[in-house]
Amino acid sequence: MIQPRVLLGTLCGLVLVAVAALLARDCKTTVGLGRSGNVGSGQAPEGEKRDSTAGSSDPTGTPSAGGSLADLPQPPRPDAVVVADPDTEEPMPPATPLRTATSQELQDFIESIRKKGSSITARDVREAQRQLRIWGSSAAQAVLAAITAEQDVAVKTAFFSIVGGVHDPSYADYLQIAIETEEAAEARRVVAAGLLYHHRMAAVSAIDRQLARETDATTRAHLLSTLGSTPGKDARETLMRHFWQIRDSGERMRIVNSLGRSKDPSILPILLEALKDADMATRWAAMQAIAVRGDKTALSAVRGVAERATDQQEREYAEHLIARLRNE
Repeated sequence: MIQPRVLLGTLCGLVLVAVAALLARDCKTTVGLGRSGNVGSGQAPEGEKRDSTAGSSDPTGTPSAGGSLADLPQPPRPDAVVVADPDTEEPMPPATPLRTATSQELQDFIESIRKKGSSITARDVREAQRQLRIWGSSAAQAVLAAITAEQDVAVKTAFFSIVGGVHDPSYADYLQIAIETEEAAEARRVVAAGLLYHHRMAAVSAIDRQLARETDATTRAHLLSTLGSTPGKDARETLMRHFWQIRDSGERMRIVNSLGRSKDPSILPILLEALKDADMATRWAAMQAIAVRGDKTALSAVRGVAERATDQQEREYAEHLIARLRNE
């Protein structure tokens, strides 16, 4: 008869062997992941990476049959944001200070920005923004007074780069005025970037007026992107009007990308016009918008793109879209 102590020891040994085997298997899996993919950087292991166009059947990104319209390959697009649907927005509340700034702190803060001027770094900007968020609206009056009094364009631009990234109505209102009053193109570029951060409906009229006279390409790009990310009917209609006035292909593509995912039926004429644009990227952006919307009324216009296309990928894209629209 086997002694209980012996039996217990044998069972313990078997359990340890099983645990060791499991650990060995896990280690092997971990080593495999470490060799084929960078886990720390979020990259998938080799063999598990997915193409950005799911369901594609060839290197050009043309989807295989059975996918949805949204599976069509993405056209080249700028960083414009899709127009939101709401036609109203909640008022921006003043930023609640975590701690009220003292007069000396504000004086030191303003002086430090003046000293840095054009040599201010991205790290300096982030640190200054963090400080203004701590002080909240208690610092706004002093900071904006300093900007108004500043004569050095580089220093003023540094201030704009800071307040443009701080969510407070005082700064947003100031930028809205500054986009029309600042004479230096360098400063207007930064102001326009700040407006893009805030994307408020109240700024649409100011942006519209500035676009009518703005000549700096970077500022114009920021302003169009701001309209593209601003919710409401006014922003959409302003973008639509500028599309018919603008001849620059890059700007027209930016507008098409911004409007393309809106469900507003009134933008269809713009998409149809964009399909005839001389710039292939603009035509492609319009086809992508039509694909997302599933607009069968655009079928004839897309067929025209396929017939006129000299680029093989564009022609295949158009033909694939035609087939999808027919089957939807």
